[in-house]
Amino acid sequence: MATSLHQPTSSVAKTNSNHCRCSFSESRTWGALIDGPGGIGKTALAIKAAHDAPAELFERKIFITAKVRELTAEGEAKLTDFTRPTYLAMLDELGKELGADGLEKLAPDERPNELRLALAGKKALIVFDNLETLPEEERTRLFQFLSRLPEGNKAIVTSRRRTDVDARIVRLDRLSP
Repeated sequence: MATSLHQPTSSVAKTNSNHCRCSFSESRTWGALIDGPGGIGKTALAIKAAHDAPAELFERKIFITAKVRELTAEGEAKLTDFTRPTYLAMLDELGKELGADGLEKLAPDERPNELRLALAGKKALIVFDNLETLPEEERTRLFQFLSRLPEGNKAIVTSRRRTDVDARIVRLDRLSP
């Protein structure tokens, strides 16, 4: 099975990935949205759920992040590599992962449908991480794209922003001391 996922490290993710599992078999939704405050373990939970998703359901597991900065010992650091900070950049990266080369050369309004056609007949689980960094209009466009995923494809989305979408919503909050 092809995957661009890294290994989960959070103990929260290791114990709570069952929250996302039910979305994989629910055909009426495109997947799961995990939202909550920064640093709570949304990304780790999404990666763990994707790793745990049955291989017979998903031939491909793809991770794409819009994260533009990370916390280091010295403070915040800007990320430039491995990030796709716009809706179209995320679609282009998904196209590359699927082998749909040249997607970025198409007109922006043609890319979503071309990518949807490339996903037809595939069984992909896509993790779109840190969507809060996208402007509202771009987040809306990505959710519209997800609502039209061909059968057999699902997504897990992480965001700090609470959004009502046609997906299984998992809200994470800080634990009380």
